[in-house]
Amino acid sequence: MGDLLDKRRARRAALSRTGSSDPTKQYLGEIGQVPLLSREEEGEIAARIAVGVAARTRLEQIDAPESCPLVDNATIAGWRADKADGEVAFEHLCAANLRLVVSIAKRYSGRGL
Repeated sequence: MGDLLDKRRARRAALSRTGSSDPTKQYLGEIGQVPLLSREEEGEIAARIAVGVAARTRLEQIDAPESCPLVDNATIAGWRADKADGEVAFEHLCAANLRLVVSIAKRYSGRGL
């Protein structure tokens, strides 16, 4: 999780050094730094997202006053970690998807679309 944050900070620092005032150019430069995912990576990320969604559902269930099962703190901490990892995975998948969209859109630039 820390790796992804470090990469984002490095990208932001690199973009701020370029001094580009064009937000579109900055965005395309930033999104261009995100690597496209392989099929295997996409599957792994999707699995992490699914685990995170399930953990979020469990956490919401124990927060409901009418259903308060006895769950130990270690289990709750694990669910919170899974939820956080799922959120990071979701952001990574979204960024990689946007990178794919940009790479496809560049093929059609200048064609009046």
